[in-house]
Amino acid sequence: MVPADGPRSPSAADIDAVLAFLPVLERADFQASRWSREGSWIPRLVDAPEVRQLQQVLAERGFVVRFDSQAWRVEAEHYQSDPEALARAPLVDVCKLLTVHLRTDRFVGGHFASAVASGQIAALLRRLRAIRDEDLAGR
Repeated sequence: MVPADGPRSPSAADIDAVLAFLPVLERADFQASRWSREGSWIPRLVDAPEVRQLQQVLAERGFVVRFDSQAWRVEAEHYQSDPEALARAPLVDVCKLLTVHLRTDRFVGGHFASAVASGQIAALLRRLRAIRDEDLAGR
């Protein structure tokens, strides 16, 4: 975990590692989770392997930032309700939003997969792609 104002932002290679999941998330037939009875007679919701892998890559590649998510709740809700605001979000805010989804999943199992299914995570990855493209164009 890195501080929001920390010394390292995700690199272009880090962003590309995360963006490798975007085609999967955008597939019309992709299911972020499924019901399973494996190991139990009670069905439970199981995240798709790609969802778990994406969570791991986000954590390993510097997209999890340290910040007061409760104090930032209004901004998070604004980004989630306003696609135009999200389209202008800086990298640190995209990281904060991804962190919120990852943290919430620790306490509310299946939250991240639900955010994938709703298109929220794909929208954040599309913003990451735009940030990377803007950075490459500016060089």
